Amino acid sequence: MELIFKKVGIIDLDTLQTISERTFRATYEALNEPDHFQRYVEKAFSRHQLQQELAIPNSDFYFAYAGDALAGYIKVNYSCAEAGLSAKESVELERIYLMRLFQNQGLGEQLIQQAVQLGTIAGFKHLWLGVWQKNPKAIRFYQRQGFEIIGEHDFFIGEDCQKDWIMRKVL
Repeated sequence: MELIFKKVGIIDLDTLQTISERTFRATYEALNEPDHFQRYVEKAFSRHQLQQELAIPNSDFYFAYAGDALAGYIKVNYSCAEAGLSAKESVELERIYLMRLFQNQGLGEQLIQQAVQLGTIAGFKHLWLGVWQKNPKAIRFYQRQGFEIIGEHDFFIGEDCQKDWIMRKVL
């Protein structure tokens, strides 16, 4: 099954909010303290927050459709670097999510390839992302896609400080 990508605009805000919260909850809710998690979700996926993110010039969201069904989405941030990467050379894959129904079908690779294509066309040399150190399935997936661990950073779910690996793929 081949995914079709559509750049997300302000008109898609409600759909973006729904899929963002739904996929994040499905992935992480059971692994986090409920109060911290709820506070994070309310802030990170509020209409106001997503509206602000959509307005950032060097940041784009893309919906991924399998036929007529919304299968997932990605968010890329251009000229954004961490862990010793050059902002002039790096693009961040900040979010990459598939709805449960579409997981384990090889579609995650297509989400990565979309980010690779966007970064390559824009002239960047590296694609990077942060992945929770307690998510070995995702870490193995990214390694199979050519990412390597190059550092770590803190990621907060509410007041809970978690560690993410910084992973990089050369474009």
